[in-house]
Amino acid sequence: MVLNATQRAVLSSGIAIPVLGLLHQYDWSDGSTTTSTVPDLAGDDDLTGGFTDLNATINGVQAGNFDGTADSVSGAFSSSVAQPVEIFSVTETSNNGDIQIITTGTNNNSITAKRFITTDVGYQLHAGNNLKGGSPASNDPELLTTRFDGGSSLLRVNGSEELSGPAGTNGMDGLVVSRDDLPVDGAVAEVLVYDPTVSDYSRSDVEQYLADKWGITLA
Repeated sequence: MVLNATQRAVLSSGIAIPVLGLLHQYDWSDGSTTTSTVPDLAGDDDLTGGFTDLNATINGVQAGNFDGTADSVSGAFSSSVAQPVEIFSVTETSNNGDIQIITTGTNNNSITAKRFITTDVGYQLHAGNNLKGGSPASNDPELLTTRFDGGSSLLRVNGSEELSGPAGTNGMDGLVVSRDDLPVDGAVAEVLVYDPTVSDYSRSDVEQYLADKWGITLA
């Protein structure tokens, strides 16, 4: 896919990423990532805390390994993000069943969630209201695209819409990856936060960037 020059920057990996509207970028394959700090490559709001190691891989690319116990990295945003907001995350579950992928905001304001087969939750969005459904079918790496936009919120899995409807209107004050009561059990690769109101912003460009980088086939 060829992107307009004003819509992309070239990372050290040589992979292009759309930059218009990009507010936060957390990339576990980045060389400055440690087990206690995931730098914000698009801002100053780093994630800190700790996770098991950087020995996980998703299709051969380094990812963070979360063991489903006390692992957690988090950070408050210097500027809160009002809806609409789109969050893109690439993750892979372990074989142990249910996991929480991303919690965003303080006091559970907004949640990008994936719960696996052993519960009836499926996928879940929450920004004041619960929007849930669907049925994750495997442990393969997944690209989750979540748009929090009041009554028009949606979740896409590998480029295909899975859920849509009202998820609430709360904004984002920060980002939490895993927490004690909703732990990640698996690998976390990359999380991007975008402002979808920016002119020429393209959801499909972002999804294609992540799919190319992490070896995910889009639907």
